[in-house]
Amino acid sequence: MRTSVLARIALVAGLMLGATAVHADDFSVNPVGSDGSSTVKTIFGFDETPFLHLHLPSNALNFTTSFWNAPSSTSYFTSHGPSTDQDVWFSLVNWNTIREKGLWNVNAGVLFAQGGSASDQTSFTVTPEPMSAALFVVGGLTLALASRRKKNALNV
Repeated sequence: MRTSVLARIALVAGLMLGATAVHADDFSVNPVGSDGSSTVKTIFGFDETPFLHLHLPSNALNFTTSFWNAPSSTSYFTSHGPSTDQDVWFSLVNWNTIREKGLWNVNAGVLFAQGGSASDQTSFTVTPEPMSAALFVVGGLTLALASRRKKNALNV
């Protein structure tokens, strides 16, 4: 009986040591434009929602996390799992209320149930949409012209 317990312990230890052969170098995180996309996108309009695509080294049981660091230095946390998916996509649930213009830095990681972990980082930029900027310029020019006309009318 004692030898069967030792044999089981040796078997479990062997499986665990063999399972740690996950290559963390195969882990990547990239900003993308939508759920399910793998096309990297690094510039987003203010009305667009950025997603993260995490590619994991294996489709074994895993748990992923990410910290989204806004331009104002505020950090937001998301997580996914446990899951056996090799590709994971997610975004911040409350993106429409927290979005900020500027450079966002994201640190993401994965913990593997069979042992080991990996991490990577990426960044993307949120810019005002071109139409808003154009309307802002046109509005500013209109106000400047109205002010100039008023000043000229007073000088007459």
